[in-house]
Amino acid sequence: MIKAVLFDLDGTLIDSAEVILKCFSSVFDEIFPNVQVSEEERLEFLGPTLVHTFGRYTKDSKLVEKAIKSYVHCSIEEHDNDNIKAFPNAVELLKTLKLLDIKVGVVTSKQSSAAAYGLKINGLLDFVDILVGSDNVENHKPDPEALLKALKMLEVNNKEVLYVGDHENDILAARNANVLSVGVSYSYRLKHIKQLNPDYIISDLLEIINIVKSIN
Repeated sequence: MIKAVLFDLDGTLIDSAEVILKCFSSVFDEIFPNVQVSEEERLEFLGPTLVHTFGRYTKDSKLVEKAIKSYVHCSIEEHDNDNIKAFPNAVELLKTLKLLDIKVGVVTSKQSSAAAYGLKINGLLDFVDILVGSDNVENHKPDPEALLKALKMLEVNNKEVLYVGDHENDILAARNANVLSVGVSYSYRLKHIKQLNPDYIISDLLEIINIVKSIN
């Protein structure tokens, strides 16, 4: 029986991929002007933590910190300019899950404060029971630590949970935590997701309701 559905945030609940890539380009122009990044590398920025991403290009922790501050500033500005929207049916899905007495959590590689902000301005935060960000754990996806923390916070076991994500690390994290995995077909990383054979692939967030009802 499914008692909780956990979600990644960027690229899963909110349509932020283009803005993420835009902010990374801005940071590289400012902080790493001599670094040439291929299109394939750019797409690899979708998913990992900021520390991990910028740490690929410098061992200078102060430079990494500067890059993160620049990125966060860009991201907040884009949110405030209303350039990041929830995916279609995201609000309706979370409302319906709450009506079905299904707990809702967000497990993201984003810092928790930034994630909460993105959820709030898109009308999603009120439906979220728990939020686990990159600053709440030591080991990040595909390590299962964040998902296991979420399970503990919600007081559910791994057989009672779906995890929905847009990146192969989400699918691997779900597998490592022994929870059911759901990939979204609108992901920039769909090819990589399919290679991992997640339990489900959906094209519309409302399909989650059918999955929950079919299991329950």
